[in-house]
Amino acid sequence: MLVLVLSIIGPLVVVAVVLVIVFGAVRRAIDRAAESVAVEGVELDSGPVTVTVRMRDFRAPGIRSGGIRRVPGRIVLTRRRLHILGRPQRYGIFDRADLDRLTVGIFDGRLHLYSTDPPGATGSIDYRVPIKDPERWVAALTAAGALGARTG
Repeated sequence: MLVLVLSIIGPLVVVAVVLVIVFGAVRRAIDRAAESVAVEGVELDSGPVTVTVRMRDFRAPGIRSGGIRRVPGRIVLTRRRLHILGRPQRYGIFDRADLDRLTVGIFDGRLHLYSTDPPGATGSIDYRVPIKDPERWVAALTAAGALGARTG
């Protein structure tokens, strides 16, 4: 009986431990990336969040994608850029000069960033982030150059 229980529970424990290690490593990598952009002068930092990314016919150098993903991430606005940090980091760093190609608002209480003309890419991209004080983020991002949208 003990062998049967261990043969069922053992693999579940191994999988759980591996997932904890992997997700912990991803979070630490994102935190290190956030620390590395501090030299740009951090204005706002979301801390760890879950970012929902929707891509439609999206193409950028090294990326062809569509669909929806929910990933661990962190949003950092600096004096030079907006960083939507994730791992692997293949897209999501925007110079302030390019923020006018992003629309920012609040959707279902979450920060909502989207573009049908994303910088350095084609297609459309949509980010939704449950974040503390999304109104403050919308105000900061529109002041930095992003287009404001009606909130809903």
